[in-house]
Amino acid sequence: MTPTIRARALESVPAHARVRHYDELAEDAKDSFPAIAEGGTAVVPPELAAGFRHGEVLKFTRYYRIEVSDDAVRVRADSSS
Repeated sequence: MTPTIRARALESVPAHARVRHYDELAEDAKDSFPAIAEGGTAVVPPELAAGFRHGEVLKFTRYYRIEVSDDAVRVRADSSS
C-alpha cells in the first residue's frame, strides 16, 4: 500500500464537519503537514498516513479537508475506526 494524503483548502467549513486542530496531530504528522498543505498532496509511509483521518477537516493556517487514499488501488482508507 502506498498511501497518499491530500489536503484541500476550504473556503468554509460545513456545519457537520469533524474538525481537528493541527496541535492534536501526532508529532510525525505535525512535522509533515506543512509540506503536505503547501504541495496539496504527498505520498507517505503507512505509519504517517495513520495519523490522518479521511474526510476530517484540519485547522492549520486555514481549514483543510483531508483525503487519505491508497494510490495503488484508489481505495480510500479511513483510520478513524
